[in-house]
Amino acid sequence: MTGSIYSKGEIYFAKLDYVGIEGSKARPVLIISDNSDSLTVIALKITKHLPRVLTDYRLKYWMEAGLNYESTVVISEPRIIKTSNIFFKIGDIAEYDWSEILKILQKIT
Repeated sequence: MTGSIYSKGEIYFAKLDYVGIEGSKARPVLIISDNSDSLTVIALKITKHLPRVLTDYRLKYWMEAGLNYESTVVISEPRIIKTSNIFFKIGDIAEYDWSEILKILQKIT
C-alpha cells in the first residue's frame, strides 16, 4: 500500500515491531497522524487485552470499527510505522471513541 494516503481515525492491520526485543507482530493499529507524502504514519497499537494503565482506552464501538474482538487502544505508546508495513484497512473508529481517545492524548502530551 505504499503511496496510499492514511487518515486520522482509520484502523489498519499492520506489522508492528516489538519494543525492547527483536521481532514483530501483525495487529490492528489506529492512525493518529495524516500522511500525504510521508513514508511513515504515527499509530497506536490495538489489543484484545483489558486496559493495563489509565491511558489505555477500551473501545465502546469496537464492532462498528470492524474489529473482531472487544479491544483496547494503547495510547501511551505511539509508534512510527512505515507505510510499507501497513497491509489493509479494517475500518474507521467511531466518533465517540475517537473523541475519548483525543481527550486522553491531550492530557498526556
